[in-house]
Amino acid sequence: MNRPEALGADQTFAPDDMAGRIRDSLLPLVKEAAALAATVQRQAANGVQAQRLGPIAERCLSSAQSLERMVTAAVDGVRTQPDPAHLRRLRHDLRNPIAALRGFAELLTEDLHGAPLLERPVDQLLALADEVLEVM
Repeated sequence: MNRPEALGADQTFAPDDMAGRIRDSLLPLVKEAAALAATVQRQAANGVQAQRLGPIAERCLSSAQSLERMVTAAVDGVRTQPDPAHLRRLRHDLRNPIAALRGFAELLTEDLHGAPLLERPVDQLLALADEVLEVM
């Protein structure tokens, strides 16, 4: 798989070019993470450990959805404020929901005893969160 190029906060790009880079590099990863978090949440809510894993999976999904909304809004925001300071601020702001997503996925990993069907999607979610951070 070709890894998307990092966004580069100190580089100068035309607004449409930077918006395209966010849309093409970051948004697909974030959408995939949100879809995977939704799958994890559904499986956790319906599994044997629903009472314990459900709330954590719900927070994981909420973080992924928040991240997706922020990245989607960033495409338009970069067009109106293309300066490097705005991109640095954007990268900083996106780290919070990524850290939350990763943190809740790690909590799920620690509590997966008795829920083996969740191991693979949670591991994939952690890998996607790391990939999003690398692209940023």
